[in-house]
Amino acid sequence: MFEFHIKRTKFLLVLQGIALIGVSLISFAVLSQMSQFPFSDLLLVLLPILLIVSLNIASFYGLFKKQLWSLKLIMGLYFVQLIGIEPPDFSFALSTGVKLPISVTFNELTVTLNILAALVLWVSYSSLKSLKQG
Repeated sequence: MFEFHIKRTKFLLVLQGIALIGVSLISFAVLSQMSQFPFSDLLLVLLPILLIVSLNIASFYGLFKKQLWSLKLIMGLYFVQLIGIEPPDFSFALSTGVKLPISVTFNELTVTLNILAALVLWVSYSSLKSLKQG
């Protein structure tokens, strides 16, 4: 069913490689500043990063080995990165690798849409659909 990479899956493979490098750099930056955090804060920062790194590694490996589940995992990873919300008191936005944001501000609330995540969602969905058909 998924014997060869099409152009869309090659694009996703390159993008997952870039995301993996980006998340690895973030984890190195956190580990280099480890002495500045108390242990409980370090766990709160490090555990989500390790989860994201492991999911990126799994999706990259699965896509490299031409597994359909990896396309679903990539869709899940980039769905979480699609929208970022930034009220005045805190910020929530997840980004691994490359980000192309468009931001709109309403009063003091900023909503960010990651265009690259939307593109990846469309490419991975269309790749999954075409690979299931053929």
